[in-house]
Amino acid sequence: MQTKMMLNASVEEIYQTLIASVIGETKQACGKDIIEKDLYEGVKYRHKVNLGKKIIDTTVHIRKPVENKNIHISISYPDKVIEMDYDMQKNGDNKTLLTFTQTNSAEKKEPGYFEKFFFQRSIRSRFKKIEKYIIAQRKSQK
Repeated sequence: MQTKMMLNASVEEIYQTLIASVIGETKQACGKDIIEKDLYEGVKYRHKVNLGKKIIDTTVHIRKPVENKNIHISISYPDKVIEMDYDMQKNGDNKTLLTFTQTNSAEKKEPGYFEKFFFQRSIRSRFKKIEKYIIAQRKSQK
């Protein structure tokens, strides 16, 4: 599934915010300090996911990001692989078209209307929070 959204933030601001989030999640999951440079070499780590009554081993692979353009993350579960792709395109000063694509290897059929609707609503909400955070950071630096 895919969703696109225009954000009131520069490509650089969005990219740095997403990278900081990826670094934070990686540090929390594997307990080791990494820096942005480490991501460019590709980072792969094992992570346990708590699904209520059972804990599942996953492998997270952060592929080499393209600065201010793309971040690609792959999460391998025992029965599926979820690919997430963040693509950023500059669209003027402090305007970025952010395209988020997520694929799930276990999906046998095309998602229905309601699945697509709720997916897009959830992702757009997440992007709006990112935009709000960036704007607040920009204002606090003035």
